[in-house]
Amino acid sequence: MICTYCNVNRVDNEAPCPNCGAPSPLLAASRANGWGTAGPVTAAWGDQAASSNAAWNQIPQLSFEAQPPSYGFQSPIQQPQGQQQSLLPVPYQNGMGMQPGHSLPLQLVPAQTIEQLLPALPEETESVYVPPMYTKPRAIIPRYRIISGVLSILIVSLIVCSGAGYYAQASGKLDQVKNFFTSKPPASLKAIPGANLPDPPDRIDKGPAYGVIPSASTASVIDPQRNITLRPEKAFKAGQMFYITYSVQHPNTGGTVYIKLYTDNAYFTTLQSKQIKAGDTLSGSATIVFPEPSEGKAELYWNNQLAQTLYFVVR
Repeated sequence: MICTYCNVNRVDNEAPCPNCGAPSPLLAASRANGWGTAGPVTAAWGDQAASSNAAWNQIPQLSFEAQPPSYGFQSPIQQPQGQQQSLLPVPYQNGMGMQPGHSLPLQLVPAQTIEQLLPALPEETESVYVPPMYTKPRAIIPRYRIISGVLSILIVSLIVCSGAGYYAQASGKLDQVKNFFTSKPPASLKAIPGANLPDPPDRIDKGPAYGVIPSASTASVIDPQRNITLRPEKAFKAGQMFYITYSVQHPNTGGTVYIKLYTDNAYFTTLQSKQIKAGDTLSGSATIVFPEPSEGKAELYWNNQLAQTLYFVVR
């Protein structure tokens, strides 16, 4: 049988619980069945008290006090004389035949019983020590980024070096550097075969405006005041200054003389005179210098019409 107060297994009898001193449930049931026909309450409780005292003497942890402890006040209810004091625990005295208003003795509950009634404390988990483990540190910069950066630097360096080398070779500075370190004089330039150029044709090609510019020639010496040819020539030297003289005779409308120069049948430049009024007569000249030998040609235009073409050579 299980005690209804402390939930501890006990003997199936009417004696109080040997653990907490609570009355047996069988005693309450027998009293309920024989209520009013049983003998005097005092005699019945005397027998139960004797058995209770014998059971409680076996437990050294339990102790009772004959008188309740004083808490600074007195109970207003006095126990009548001649009435036997109950030996049951306080919670069971009023329900087992004790009249209300009687003073009840206090009971000291054993420490073992209190520990059984208290909730179990959670178990403390032991801390587990994990020794430090060595791990390979992670690289701050990934390896592929380092490789790509080095390759980029190499490619840019090759491009810059190639461009610098091409510029030095094209401009001739590379040869100058070589000559400076090797103390080698620069190579001599080959002379342009100007002596092999043929003489210019001895003719004048006339155009639609030949009547406006009827006279024109190439010369090495002229009269700068009157723009008249003093020494006509058709062959000159490279770098020599020579002249082209022309005369304008009574144009119907005002205009300008244009001289277009060609070297080896390739256009070179255009010379232009000042504005000439209609009906005027004017002599003019143009100064020319060719730095290299070539076959030359000069076309004289009045406004947009060709007047005549002169041929010359520079050797």
